[in-house]
Amino acid sequence: MKRIIFFIFLTLFFFRPYVWKHQVPLPFNLLAVLYSPWKYQTWPGYPLGVQNKPLGFDNLKLFYPYRKFTTAEFKQGRIPLWNPYVFSGNVHAATYQSAVWYPLNILYFILPQADAWSVLILLQPILVGWFTYLFLRSLGQSPAAGFLGAVGFAYSGWMIALWEEALVLVHSILWLPLALFASNLIWEGKHRKRGFLLLVIALSMSILAGFLQMSIYLFGTVIVWNVYCGYCHSGHRAGIQFKKRWIPAFAGMTLMVAAFLIAILITAIQWVGAFEAYLLSSRGVVNAKFLFDQFLSPVTHLITFIVPDFWGNPGSYNYFSSLVYIQERVIYIGIFVLIFAIFMHCIRTSRDINFWKIFTAVTVSLGFALPTSWIWYAFHVPILSVAQPARIFVLSTFGLCILAGYGIDGMNREGSRRIFSRIILSIGAVIGFLWMYVIYVWFIAHTKSFPSDQKWPYLVATVSLRNLLLPTVFLIIAWGSFHFIKRNRTAFIITAFIATILGSLYFANKMLYFSDRKFEYPQVEPIIALKNFAGYDRVWSYGNGYIIRNMLSYYDIFSAEGYDALYPQRYGELLYTISSKGVVANQINRTDVTLGETSQNELMTSSPERLRLMSLLGVKYIIEHKEDNWKDAVLPEKRFP
Repeated sequence: MKRIIFFIFLTLFFFRPYVWKHQVPLPFNLLAVLYSPWKYQTWPGYPLGVQNKPLGFDNLKLFYPYRKFTTAEFKQGRIPLWNPYVFSGNVHAATYQSAVWYPLNILYFILPQADAWSVLILLQPILVGWFTYLFLRSLGQSPAAGFLGAVGFAYSGWMIALWEEALVLVHSILWLPLALFASNLIWEGKHRKRGFLLLVIALSMSILAGFLQMSIYLFGTVIVWNVYCGYCHSGHRAGIQFKKRWIPAFAGMTLMVAAFLIAILITAIQWVGAFEAYLLSSRGVVNAKFLFDQFLSPVTHLITFIVPDFWGNPGSYNYFSSLVYIQERVIYIGIFVLIFAIFMHCIRTSRDINFWKIFTAVTVSLGFALPTSWIWYAFHVPILSVAQPARIFVLSTFGLCILAGYGIDGMNREGSRRIFSRIILSIGAVIGFLWMYVIYVWFIAHTKSFPSDQKWPYLVATVSLRNLLLPTVFLIIAWGSFHFIKRNRTAFIITAFIATILGSLYFANKMLYFSDRKFEYPQVEPIIALKNFAGYDRVWSYGNGYIIRNMLSYYDIFSAEGYDALYPQRYGELLYTISSKGVVANQINRTDVTLGETSQNELMTSSPERLRLMSLLGVKYIIEHKEDNWKDAVLPEKRFP
């Protein structure tokens, strides 16, 4: 109980703007800065503009409007099977990411939507920390070791970067340690009923949470772990003859299979429709090779194990790496956790620990640009072959934190001092090399002139130099701890905890965003006008007045456009004929369906395909930005037939 209370208070401190300033962990501020029509409004009290971070875009155009629609439909006594406001109508519950049946969504019926969303975000590190601690203790780790491993995973860089970025993503994977803990209860034999019930709950909750890729990772990990446990309980680990141990092994595997089947049956209300929607979507025909080309990380990304912000941070508006969407590539776990995890890789260990060593090595490799990382794409594995591959780093992070817990318990074994010294020296050599590189670039940046479009020397000389300071300090603290207070176990562990939490807090302050509640989809004049007279007619916007797909659905305004992972392939092909000049093609956009984003002055008659489709789809009203300097260059009579 003390542990979960600690996780609650630590999480509240991480999200203190929500607790103390009544701000919400949602990117509403971006509406007032980036998106039409809100960006054209004047906001009193913000003479220098509305502060924001360029993160969480999918929350605004996908997850938040979907949640509002789901809750509104249930409150009116309707099951939200169909969403009429996007794609000229599209399945809703079957889109999977709508997470219609996720039990924790009951919060939306109790609290205002922004607060229910916020509480679900806060629950993530609390549940992850608690579940991970239970699992690590079931592995035989000491309370201190299990606690450090749990803190490392719950407040790891990957978790922090995704807490707010994609709510359904983290909620789909946070049940992993609980599922593994439940599996251990079953194999121990003393609490099989409890373990069986917890396993069914964990598996079901993961599926219902709404992100299938994470559920596949969870199911795969649980299956592999249970196969290993079954192998051990059959007598192979203890050297006992198989005939003497087959009964408990058979009983354990029977319960596992039963738990999986029951969970699949319980969640059929979600995945059956989603399976059909997947078959009818563009996911099976659109070439997703670019995902592996762009999102598998280069080997140089290993630097971020030590210096997570070496190339800057998008939350600080100073990210300058060529790697896109860095949020799902984060592998930072803190210097101390990393040292303990590496330590376990450097010593001879038991089979249980070897399992997690192999697990970690494999999952880390699958996130980097290696030949083996293309396995999902090469074999056309459903879901995984069309999903962002670097997300597997969540499993790497989990494995490293498990090993770190083992490392705490094994740090006093014979020869450990020498191994720790070598690990710290190796990390120090990497940091030393980075310092030399940064200083060199700083020198040439101040002694040579570069073209205006070549900014990397100045960014390295400022951003990278500044972000090297804290990892260097943490490494010095780690070196001092191992050499001077290691024998005082309590003091050493407290130092490791504090350093790990401070590192996570520093990273979180960059990644986490909070918004004033007044920017929660404000009712501005163009929106009010549309709500008054659009009715059941559909709306389109273009040029500088373009309203991003799905956002109008928040106001119950109908649109022919949409943004979702599972939309009908045939509808995408139909609207893609605008771009292909009437030619039907199956290589269409993976997630976006539009009537074509056009410039402010383009003549509507330049695309007869668009005009025909607008007529077929019932588009009656067009939104434009009235205050454009070049708008009058082409008279309205010529722009609109």
